[in-house]
Amino acid sequence: MEIRNNVAEIRRACSLSVQNVSDLTGISVPTLYGIESERYLPNTATALKLAWVFCVPVEELFQLASPPPGYMQGEAPCPASAGSWCCP
Repeated sequence: MEIRNNVAEIRRACSLSVQNVSDLTGISVPTLYGIESERYLPNTATALKLAWVFCVPVEELFQLASPPPGYMQGEAPCPASAGSWCCP
């Protein structure tokens, strides 16, 4: 499953350099470039650090490129809660 991200766009909108983000998060500059170019998918802790430094929800940084197979908006059972329905 492919994941897209808006890390570079949000970083630039915050007027931060890659080095600034590295200094604030402890994420290496090469790793940040890999994330921004979508060659590297960060782990949960790294994604949360980025969301924290940009003051945005992690979902604003990372999104699925397309819905999971079999997903139909408003009609798929929510996997997190048996018997309920997802409301995107």
